[in-house]
Amino acid sequence: MKQIKLIEQKKIMLGILAEVDEFCRENDIKYSLAYGSLLGAIRHKGIIPWDDDIDIMMPRPYYNKFITTFNNRKKKGKEIQVNAIPDDEYFFPFAKITDERTLLIENVETNINRGIFIDLFPIDGLPDSLPKNKCLAQKIEKYRKKFYLKQVTHKEGLLLHNIYYRLLKWFLFNEKLSDIVKTIENLSINYDFDNSEYAGICVWGYGIKERFHKYIFTSYIDIPFEGLIVMSIKEYDVFLSGIYGDYMTLPPEEKRCAIHSFNAFWR
Repeated sequence: MKQIKLIEQKKIMLGILAEVDEFCRENDIKYSLAYGSLLGAIRHKGIIPWDDDIDIMMPRPYYNKFITTFNNRKKKGKEIQVNAIPDDEYFFPFAKITDERTLLIENVETNINRGIFIDLFPIDGLPDSLPKNKCLAQKIEKYRKKFYLKQVTHKEGLLLHNIYYRLLKWFLFNEKLSDIVKTIENLSINYDFDNSEYAGICVWGYGIKERFHKYIFTSYIDIPFEGLIVMSIKEYDVFLSGIYGDYMTLPPEEKRCAIHSFNAFWR
């Protein structure tokens, strides 16, 4: 198989984003760039130079509509598909929109046969009470740690690290990864988005930092991103400030590196 260089991977991800944007506009589905992708759009007018992925988010009602209709769209060529339902073959509590012409191999123990992707996160309702919100975030974080432990791989030259994590993984031996993921999803949908005053990305992300007044997820604008015009929440400053603080200041040079570890190939 022919390996795909990072610069070409980014072009493929942008192609996925362009098709998602077209579909959402045609079907009255609101989405926004999220996390580092939104930060990159505001600070760099595109992908952060040292980043290697694209993230988007949708309120849960739009998210449900998208994942149930996107793969049925009437379009020539169905190489771009959405995967979203946790089972024994898909191990995430959020969706990945993939280019099926490609194969992506990540440095995790439970690799699955998928291609280059962009991540799609649902925005869910949250409890009005801050203590209840903290309790919910702690419960989800407990299962996210289990998720991480199930994925940890052997690291060369780190004997104590490997012994420690293998021991922890042994305690989780009887827990299926798909069940852990379903638990995260079930906890996240406890509070209906439409009937909640607060909202945020529960299934992943930054825990209690994700708690925002729902209004920031109800108005959208168009912004430039790597030559595309894509959607963003209008109150992007509230979102980015809440998660990153002074997001317009560049991090130290030693922290300007990608956090993912994978290789991509043409099938």
